[in-house]
Amino acid sequence: KGMNVNENLGIDFTALTYSIWVHWPQDFTANQYFFDARNHGGVWFFPNYTGFNINWNNNLRYNFGGGDSDAFNGDAWPNEWVHIVAISDLDTNNTRIYVNGSNRTADAANNTLANRKVGKNFRIGTRFTDSNRFQGKMGPVHIYRSALTDQEVMQLFNAYKGRFDAQSYEDLAAQEGWS
Repeated sequence: KGMNVNENLGIDFTALTYSIWVHWPQDFTANQYFFDARNHGGVWFFPNYTGFNINWNNNLRYNFGGGDSDAFNGDAWPNEWVHIVAISDLDTNNTRIYVNGSNRTADAANNTLANRKVGKNFRIGTRFTDSNRFQGKMGPVHIYRSALTDQEVMQLFNAYKGRFDAQSYEDLAAQEGWS
């Protein structure tokens, strides 16, 4: 359904981490938003835009299992809960992505420093215009104004994996035939 955070969450941080558990619907279509901060000069972060499973304002573009754009097929999406963490860190001048606790940044099609603006009227699960709502399920959503470490990302995954019966990235990749 989407959620609007009316309070000012801050303008531009030196680091920003998004952590989200998602379960895609079987009839998934393009341009469904995870987060949108454009009401206050920020940026968007949503799945399956211009052929990438995850696209954070074109700075971080990632396809599950690696591969070229348009590799995603919504009908073939695993019936699994997936933990996604995306981090933009000014100190290290990069953006990282993790899937089920595993750092998959090397698989990203594009990886440049992303905008870290959040501000007012931050949207979760919908576009700032209240369209393109994420139609799947979302679990715990965490947003940090810091860059989590590899160990902290793994702790987040481990803290909830039993609740969602989630597999490690390696097991999920083997099941789905990802490279």
